[in-house]
Amino acid sequence: MNKIGLFLKKDNFLYTKISVWLLLMYFPLFLNLGGTYMLRWDESRYASSSYEMLHGSNPFVVTYFNQPSLDSAKPPLLHWLQALSIGVFGFNEMSARLPSALAGLILCIAIMYFSIKKFKSFSLGAISTLLLLTTPAGFCGWDHCARTADYDSLLTLFSFVAILYFFQYNEQTHKHKYLFLSFVFFTLAVLTKAAAGLFFVPGMFIYVLIKGNFKQLLKDKWLYISLAFFIVVVGFVLLIREYFNPGYLQALNEMEFLGRHTTAKDGHEGDVWVYFTFLKERFSYFFLFIPFSWVLCLSCKDEKIRNFSLFSLISVLSFYIVLSSAQSKLEWYCLPLFPLLAMQAGILIWILLKYITTFLTSKIPFNKTTLFYLSTTLLLFGPYTQSVSDASQRTVPDWFLNFNNVQEYLKEERDVMRGAILVATFQDTQGPYLFYYYKLNEEGFHLKYQLGYNANYKPGDKLIVEDPEIWHPIEQNYNTTLLDEFRHLRVYKIINKKVTGVNVPAKINFTSKRTVNMMAANGKYLSVSEKKDSQVLANKKTTETKDMFTILGFENDQCAFSPSPNKYMAAEFDKQGLLTANRLNIGPWETFTKIKLENNYLAFKALNGKYLSLDERTGKLFAKADAVGKNEKFKLIER
Repeated sequence: MNKIGLFLKKDNFLYTKISVWLLLMYFPLFLNLGGTYMLRWDESRYASSSYEMLHGSNPFVVTYFNQPSLDSAKPPLLHWLQALSIGVFGFNEMSARLPSALAGLILCIAIMYFSIKKFKSFSLGAISTLLLLTTPAGFCGWDHCARTADYDSLLTLFSFVAILYFFQYNEQTHKHKYLFLSFVFFTLAVLTKAAAGLFFVPGMFIYVLIKGNFKQLLKDKWLYISLAFFIVVVGFVLLIREYFNPGYLQALNEMEFLGRHTTAKDGHEGDVWVYFTFLKERFSYFFLFIPFSWVLCLSCKDEKIRNFSLFSLISVLSFYIVLSSAQSKLEWYCLPLFPLLAMQAGILIWILLKYITTFLTSKIPFNKTTLFYLSTTLLLFGPYTQSVSDASQRTVPDWFLNFNNVQEYLKEERDVMRGAILVATFQDTQGPYLFYYYKLNEEGFHLKYQLGYNANYKPGDKLIVEDPEIWHPIEQNYNTTLLDEFRHLRVYKIINKKVTGVNVPAKINFTSKRTVNMMAANGKYLSVSEKKDSQVLANKKTTETKDMFTILGFENDQCAFSPSPNKYMAAEFDKQGLLTANRLNIGPWETFTKIKLENNYLAFKALNGKYLSLDERTGKLFAKADAVGKNEKFKLIER
């Protein structure tokens, strides 16, 4: 056993350890990277834009449907890297996600390099990176992470390296290269995700003041050289896009700077604890190590550990405050905090394992180094194997399955798809349709693309239709053969047009009709928002005539809700089952199953098999509950 310990201590064994460590990094990051379908939102859209950039003529303008896009105003760095990957490996899921996975690997290498150089410890780097990659559904999770074609992995890499170089500069202010490199990586972060690349800057300002280096920083000419570099590079990229795509700078401000800070975009809102809850869930029981690590390390005798812990505390708190002060809130916005928190937890685990192994080996005849690595393995084996298992077969929450139909089906590349018309649904969910339209046509499927229902189909046309609002009029107006089916996705072959058909669904006969007010579990009445999206909200303490609903009853306890003439409520299948009241016809997604409960309460089940449920925080209603609880109960009050 002593011979093994001596072997582990040899300097030349560092290369063997690094080789094993790199192999461990591979599986959570790269295993089955292209084996799962593209997610409905974001990554499929970004990848489609990168494909268009590769085949377009202007690398500075991000397009969507080959038209300049202003509703996604982020700078083009991710798209450049994705276009390069697609050009090398072809257009597929793996090539679109590869830049994000490589960013995750380089981030881990940066953590390891910093641990070896600053703390003289390979084991600290190994523990920290393993903590980072094994956060449950976190850094290597299923959405906006190192395994998806989103901006966030790249942003996390550049932001983390930028602040590390700034920390190094404060430790050795005579090394101007650290300051310049910090600005270089902040530049790359901004070119990745605009304002989000600067969220650590307030913390850097606070830290330099606490360290007493502020005056020296202002006197350093490299501050102004670095700042000039940042302004010139970022300014050039943004201005040249404005030149080719007028209105871009205004859209950038509205989408990424002041607009997102002052307005909750697309209903993405929450309280100050949104990110805390997310981080606590993702780090699991290791989350408890983080506050204890700061308490212990800030009073530590080791100056290097003490300084880094102070730096990480200020950086995390300032970043969190910046995020929480914005009105728009999405969980993955806090992904850049993951490496800092993983390192801080890793430091405490590293210190504790060193202390425990030193104590035990003083009592029993066992090599300390060997015992240290065995203890580390026992601690992280479970989370690591789970992370590898998750990578080998992506799992998503049950409520998300209803949004996977078209991409999950098209990824299988069935022969029945050849020569078909891909009938796409609403404009805000074009990403998966467009991605697989491009991909399958690259592979010779000869698909045609169509947005929404068309009343002029010809005999022999094959239609791939996901949206029930589209296949309902198809079945009403055409004689068809059902060639294939997957959940609520259908593949039709048109035989001919019905002689008596019409271009809208036929009138549905109802068996009962009542006009009522509806009360949700929060004791408030339902009303329809006057905004364009016509969301149904449980937000009225008293009722008005305009807040009344007409309930149309059908056979088998089916019903539909109409808040105004010719408008019907629907659970939006592409928006997590969000309840809106803007449909013109009654179809499957406008029909609900009524379930009678005790004390005159009712529950309602939508087409996706989920119950209507109240979001207590926002007052919005969603069809996403698996069972009936407090928030799934409603009362109808006759007037």
